[in-house]
Amino acid sequence: MNHEIHEIHEKFYLRRNVFNYLKATGLKLGLIVNFGHYPKAQVERIIL
Repeated sequence: MNHEIHEIHEKFYLRRNVFNYLKATGLKLGLIVNFGHYPKAQVERIIL
């Protein structure tokens, strides 16, 4: 259970960082790519 809480916190932290980067740069699209998700990479799009 502790691992799940850590994973949720990490995902929130990454989303927040990408969102802040998009706002600061004026870009509209950001990607979070997780290569540790077996068997395929997990990709999440962040759109403003």
